[in-house]
Amino acid sequence: MRIRAARPDEAAFISDLAVRSKAYWGYDDDFLAGSRIQLAVRPDEVARRRVTVAERDGVVVGFYALEGDPPVGVLDLMFVDPDHLRAGVGRQLFAHVVATARAAGLTAFTIDSDPFAEDFYLTMGAIRTGETPSPVRAGRKLPRLTFAVASG
Repeated sequence: MRIRAARPDEAAFISDLAVRSKAYWGYDDDFLAGSRIQLAVRPDEVARRRVTVAERDGVVVGFYALEGDPPVGVLDLMFVDPDHLRAGVGRQLFAHVVATARAAGLTAFTIDSDPFAEDFYLTMGAIRTGETPSPVRAGRKLPRLTFAVASG
């Protein structure tokens, strides 16, 4: 697997991958339609949001977006193609997030996690620090997690 910076021309594919990954968990069509807006990556945002992809055999199978400036950033998006779940893609991407955060001078980053992804982030070493309102569905709360970046 190769991990590299995303290209602006991949923005639409990445956005669709995020929605496909979200759909894996059985969300209804209305929720997914609202999520599509929240999960969209525009070509002009790719560099600023530090969008990074994982690819296998030239096909993007996952990505993340790490935003913010020191000391604390935000892991805004992290998704793996449903056909590649539980194959180590998420772990490798997360390790890359941590290395990228460290290189950017971040001491920590927050994650507003989908409830289905919370256990993954906890396993990776994040801690639950609260909750935040869902931008998609009123009354729904998302776990807020924080990952402390150890100095290299």
